[in-house]
Amino acid sequence: MKHIRFPLLNLLFGSISFYVGIYFLKEVLLLSILFFIAALVSLTLAYKEYCIHKNQLRKIDTLPVAEEVQIRKSKLILLVKISSYFIFIIVSVFFLIVIIQNKIENLIVIGMMPLFIIVFVTVKVLIELKNMNAVSIFINSQGIKIQNGEMMNWGDIQQEKITSKVFRSKESKYDYAAEVEYLFFYFKNEKMEIALNELDLTTQDLNDYLKKFRERFDNEKLNLP
Repeated sequence: MKHIRFPLLNLLFGSISFYVGIYFLKEVLLLSILFFIAALVSLTLAYKEYCIHKNQLRKIDTLPVAEEVQIRKSKLILLVKISSYFIFIIVSVFFLIVIIQNKIENLIVIGMMPLFIIVFVTVKVLIELKNMNAVSIFINSQGIKIQNGEMMNWGDIQQEKITSKVFRSKESKYDYAAEVEYLFFYFKNEKMEIALNELDLTTQDLNDYLKKFRERFDNEKLNLP
């Protein structure tokens, strides 16, 4: 039930946000856009949860293995992040309009803050779009390669596995906790941890790929003359 409940909550929140956005469409356009973005984020997260739940029903043997697996950042997560950035831009534009229309004293000084936020967030969006197709992790029968790093040979890798850490907010009265999953292994006795939550591959698929490529490496090693 856990994997069904969260998509339903996101669908419910997304639907409510969408209808509230329609309600404010003719009254306050910027406020309406904020609710539409919230709806988009919620529905995107609901779809991601649905894909995770659906993937868990897949049999391991049906997973195709090519010569190399290239893992990129999730387009859905990217969409959520960019949508969140646009919330800051819209709020900043709203405050900037209010400042200009009311001819507030020290207009230049006060107006610098929303202008700075708009420029900063716009740069963040452009950086995200530029790196959207970058490969974060390469995995093949030779080993594992992290973006802009060296190829780490399977012979130097030990105890590769998927782990998770739970981060709790001490200041939150609601005992909020966030779980982050990692690819964990030792490379030449050095501990390596790579966050997986923003990648376009489920941890189950990644775990399967690790096993299959490790087996392929071991078999090739045994067949050497």
